[in-house]
Amino acid sequence: MTDQTKDRAEKIRKLLAKAERAGSQEEAEAFAAKAQELMTKWQIDEMMVANADPSKRGSIGTKTFRIGGTYSRYDILFYQVAAEANSCRTFFAGPYQSEAGRNTYDATLIGYPSDLERTEMLGTSLLLQASRLAGSKATPKPSWWASANNGKRTAWRKAFRAGFAQAVQERLQEGRDQAIAEADSGDFLPVLASREEEVEAKLHDLSPDLRPARRLRVNGDGYASGQAAGGRADIGSSAVAGNMGAVTR
Repeated sequence: MTDQTKDRAEKIRKLLAKAERAGSQEEAEAFAAKAQELMTKWQIDEMMVANADPSKRGSIGTKTFRIGGTYSRYDILFYQVAAEANSCRTFFAGPYQSEAGRNTYDATLIGYPSDLERTEMLGTSLLLQASRLAGSKATPKPSWWASANNGKRTAWRKAFRAGFAQAVQERLQEGRDQAIAEADSGDFLPVLASREEEVEAKLHDLSPDLRPARRLRVNGDGYASGQAAGGRADIGSSAVAGNMGAVTR
């Protein structure tokens, strides 16, 4: 790892750490968007170097990890949106029953090495941000919260994660678009398109029997709360986390 790479990674980690400590969802999303802008600039520089010298390109790889617990299916969303913003793809298999009787999933990221690194860094940070904000007393709760049972509160927290992921997905795209707009030229765009096509082909080579996952139906109060800071309208009593469906085996 070069000194420049270390410096870039450190700047991104500091921004994500600020997002994880942010006092509001708006603040967390702003830090995450800035981190994504830096990630995309880093990616563009790497692509142009590799395009000029193919020996520095590297090869597409994978990283598989297990996500478990009550919110595991929803926590996968954060790696999905991070992967989409960093030219990676992801799929998951499951659920499996852990020894404790909880659902677990095996999530796999596919992409070039540095893109995988950035995706994992960002996805983990987003998961931590959402978990903290969902449990924070500063996050507004619905009027029924005090009298609700654990099942209803759990459903709200799941929906909060889905809404948060949707809002953050939009902010990450803003950061990516900003970095692309500020690039010196558009020479990298065909390189980027080719890179993403190769990752997509690798996805289907590794798991040709992929199928779309079922869309997540979520509690409307929780989804709206998770999404609210992103400026989205209230979605009513229930919602489908559209365009967030992963692919599964």
